[in-house]
Amino acid sequence: KKQSILYRFLEAEREGDTEWIPKYFEVSFGRIREGENDEYLSDPQPVEIDGIKLRGKVDRVELNEKTGSFNVVDYKLSGTKPTFDDLKDGISLQLPVYLYAVRDLLKKKFGKDYSPNEIFIYSLKYARDDFGKKKITPFKKGDDISNVDQLIESSIWHIKNYITLISQGKFNLSKLEDRETKVCRFCQFRTICRIDEVK
Repeated sequence: KKQSILYRFLEAEREGDTEWIPKYFEVSFGRIREGENDEYLSDPQPVEIDGIKLRGKVDRVELNEKTGSFNVVDYKLSGTKPTFDDLKDGISLQLPVYLYAVRDLLKKKFGKDYSPNEIFIYSLKYARDDFGKKKITPFKKGDDISNVDQLIESSIWHIKNYITLISQGKFNLSKLEDRETKVCRFCQFRTICRIDEVK
C-alpha cells in the first residue's frame, strides 16, 4: 500500500546515497539471541573499554568501501534526535558507543581499520516532515569536540567517570537545568528519589 510506512521506507531507500551501502542489520555485541541479530558481524563477547563491558544492538551499519568508513543508523518511531549538548555532556551515550563498538567489530571481522563517519536517526514516524534518515551533526564551530573521533573519546571519558562514581557509591542528584525532561522522566527510581525534596 502506498499509504504505509513500508512503502515510504522503500521509496526513501531507493533514492538514497549509493556511496553508502546498508550492509549489516541488528548487529549485537555482548548479547546474542538466536535469529535476532546479524550473524556475520555480531559478536557474543561484549565490547570492552578499560575492563568496562558494554553490550547492545546496532540497528544498521552502512559501509563505504571506497573510503573505508562506516555510518551508524538508529531507527526511531519518535524521530527525536539527541542534541549536541546531550552528546557532549555525556547524557546521550548510545550512538557514540555504537560507533566505538562497530569500529571494533569491523576490525575483528576484517582485520583492518574502518573509520567512523556519521551517525543518523532514521525516523519511522509516518508524518511527512518527520519521516526518513536524518544526520546528527553534533559539532559546533569552536567547540572542544569537532569531529566523530573526539565525540567517541569524550563519551568514553564520561562512561569511565560514571563507573568510577558508581563504584565509589556516589549517586548525586542531576545538576542539569532541564533534568526533568532530560533524565528524570526516564528514571525507574523516581518514587524513591529525593529530587522532589530539593525543588
